[in-house]
Amino acid sequence: MARIRTVKPEFWTSEQIMDCSLNARLLFIGLWNFCDDSGIHPASPRTLKAEIFPSDDISASDVERLVDELIAQGLLEKYEVAGDFYWIVTGWHHQRIDQPTHKHPRPDGTVPEGAARRRAQRRQAESMQSVRQPFAEHSENVRRTLGECSPPEWNGKEGSGHGTGDENHVAQPASLPPAPSADCPESGHVLNWDCVEPDAGKQSPLLATPSPAKQGRAINPGAARFKARFDEFWDTFDYKHGKTRAMKTWMAVGGAAGRDADLDALATEILRVAEIEATRRPVLVAMGRTPIYPEGWLSQRRWEDEGLLSWGKWSPAEQAFVDVFNANIGEACPKVEDWTERRSELTKVAAAGRLTLEKWAGFWRYVRDQCEFSFPVSYEWFLRRENFAAVADGHYNKDRRVA
Repeated sequence: MARIRTVKPEFWTSEQIMDCSLNARLLFIGLWNFCDDSGIHPASPRTLKAEIFPSDDISASDVERLVDELIAQGLLEKYEVAGDFYWIVTGWHHQRIDQPTHKHPRPDGTVPEGAARRRAQRRQAESMQSVRQPFAEHSENVRRTLGECSPPEWNGKEGSGHGTGDENHVAQPASLPPAPSADCPESGHVLNWDCVEPDAGKQSPLLATPSPAKQGRAINPGAARFKARFDEFWDTFDYKHGKTRAMKTWMAVGGAAGRDADLDALATEILRVAEIEATRRPVLVAMGRTPIYPEGWLSQRRWEDEGLLSWGKWSPAEQAFVDVFNANIGEACPKVEDWTERRSELTKVAAAGRLTLEKWAGFWRYVRDQCEFSFPVSYEWFLRRENFAAVADGHYNKDRRVA
């Protein structure tokens, strides 16, 4: 949902803004309307074009170039969370939002709790107050005992003040129920309006006997040990940001595991995958990706991600694809020996395509026997879509090049 935002006078004289083109400035202001209340927007040029330039002769590619211009000026940052990319406005603190709502994850992978929860808590409190209020007010109707089936009478007409008896009579409150006695064992019982003692099974819940206190929640016997192992996780993950929040999330993970769970085994598994995350982080940074904070990593249960668990080694499908390449490429290209993040991504896409391994084997033999290249080629080069298409179309065929 779009939001109303404010533009301060200082915006127009900011050096960062003055270094941007006119369309980039307009795009930047328009982006604020469609960000959530954390200043975050999905990194989709096509969506942004539809939101800000719906009827203008500006393409999604143009919008992408304008966004790159804003990023270059430090007005926006791009980051990734769980495979999805987002833009965040760096100077969002200038916006004053009374009851913020948050939709998209922050760079650390967490989505802050916004005003929706506060409004729900306020509505619940108001509801409880409306329930309590009728019972908190003093009632003029006093329950009668067995011997008091009728209210006391007084002289005079009600509300007139000019009766034939005591004209200034003031009604006296009913007396308290008498205590039970041997002569009248029923005295002291509470009666209904028909002077009949109600059935105990049909009494109001307010008069029922209080239920016994609930038993305390059972605690996993390994909880203390699990809590103590957080420091191991903190050192192993080795991206030390937000320790207090990460500690709370760590304990929440242990609490969600249940009373009978083996928390020590859970901690060991988390630590094992956290070490993989720490190993691959420099690779992700080199590729321009933003590392995830420990709090977000834990809350998203990233230690269960198949891609992370298999990081550093080929999956069975990838290994079969690489084996076919090495067996058929010959001397036309260096064979694949080591695993890398980039190779794994390209191999995964190629292996999941329409070509079977038999057809890939035929393609590699065609490269080996009939193609010629005037520049060094690599496994990664062949797996880029445009290069594969050029080779398959015969652009590097020996006979064609000679002709």
